[in-house]
Formats: sequence, structure tokens, C-alpha cells
Amino acid sequence: MPVQTIATAAGIARLPDDDFRYELDEGELIRMPPPGEERGRVDADLHYLIVHHVKSRRLGRTYSNTGFLLERDPDVVRAPDIAFLRKERLPAQCDPQSGYILGAPDLAVEIQSPSQSPADLQKKVQQYLAAGAFAVWVWYPRRRQAVIHRRSRKPVTLSAADHLEAPDLLPGLRIRLADIFKPE
Repeated sequence: MPVQTIATAAGIARLPDDDFRYELDEGELIRMPPPGEERGRVDADLHYLIVHHVKSRRLGRTYSNTGFLLERDPDVVRAPDIAFLRKERLPAQCDPQSGYILGAPDLAVEIQSPSQSPADLQKKVQQYLAAGAFAVWVWYPRRRQAVIHRRSRKPVTLSAADHLEAPDLLPGLRIRLADIFKPE
């Protein structure tokens, strides 16, 4: 839901902390409410698995809700729920005015919240991929599905009965979707 126009990444970086998350989509400031229980739980479980895997194998660095400056003029700043940069890309190059990481993460993970439309998520996917992301995982808790997007490939939809693996990005990682979607 756009709330006002801000021209630059530096402008969004100067916003006061008000417990909302913000992104910038071609000059439109997008304010996002805090996640609800289901989305927050899926986010926490995925983040734990990915962070543990990345750190234990020294594959790179993970981020949570961190701004990535994907485009300029008009600026696009996206903050994936979870992001991963390979160790070859570290230290991350940051915009000196906003502090946001320049370019896309190697992996962006987005988890649909009730306020996000499929069209909004699809736009984010295209922006990440166009800016150089290797893969984008979109998780749909209510549908109990994940859709894996990669450059120059058709999306792959996984259900709760499937496992997610990414050997060329996160070798050895295997996530059973049913474990993520099942309430404790």
C-alpha cells in the first residue's frame, strides 16, 4: 500500500523508526505492518535453518529485513525477509548515503503476508532477478507452498510434501516444507 512519494534510498533511510518496515518501489514508499503469527513463525523457522547452514559451512552471510538498493532513478529498495550473499561477494558493497547493500542478494526469500497480493510479490521477484539475484524463494503459508524462481528458468512450485534443495547455491541444504508449515 503506497503511502507517499520519496525519490531516493537516502530519503527512506532517514525515516524515523516507527516499528513498521518500509521499501521503496520506483519512488513509492511502501509501509508494511508487522507480521502475524503464522508468517512470523515461518520466517523464524526458515531463517534459523538457513543461517545455521550458511554459518556452519562458511558459505557467506545471511540478512534479515535488510535493504538492498536494486535500481536507481527511480530508486528501488527491497528488504527481503531473508537474504543470502555468497562469501565471494563479501564484504557487501553499500550505498554511502543510505547504507543499503548495492544490488540484489544471491538469494532473496519472501514470505507472503495477508496484506501482500500475488502481483506485489511477482513484481518483487522480477526486480530481484533483474538486479542479479540467482534465486528468489516465495513462501505461501496459507497455501502451504513455496515457489522457486531462478533466472532464465521456469518457476518451480513445491507443496508441503516436497523438499527444497539448492545444491548450486546452498549445497547440502534440504528443507522439508511440511516441517516449516506445520504448527508446533
